[in-house]
This record gives sequence, C-alpha cells and structure tokens, in this order.
Amino acid sequence: MINGTNEGRFDGRALLTSQDVAERLSISERSVWRLSSSGQIPKPVKVGGSTRWRVSDIEAFVKAGSRPSAERSP
Repeated sequence: MINGTNEGRFDGRALLTSQDVAERLSISERSVWRLSSSGQIPKPVKVGGSTRWRVSDIEAFVKAGSRPSAERSP
C-alpha cells in the first residue's frame, strides 16, 4: 500500500480517499469536498457507503494542467 491506497497494486485503477486527493492537489480535505460539489474536480465514485476518486482521473486532471482554484481564506 502507498499512502493508504492500493495504488501500486492496481496501477491507475486504484481508489483514493478525500485525504489522498487533498495531498495530491496540495489543498485541504474540506476544499476537496467543496470542489467536488461544484464539479471543479473529477467526479468521485461510490463504493458501498464510501466516496472515492480514481487515481487515473486525478492524475489526468493534474496532467491536463487543471488546478483547483486557490482556497478561500477563512
């Protein structure tokens, strides 16, 4: 496992938690949820009662140069 994911084992098909996505995008976990709700990052998938993002979707998002808007100050 890498950072709590099965990334190495499943290549681009692995699933990421909101915390994993936050780390990859260098934003807060709260911002992940806000950006997800507004459609600014790739859509997550539901696995049972959990919400996860595909590694391949997040990597494609980053490679495309798509960066989330700067976090708002409290």
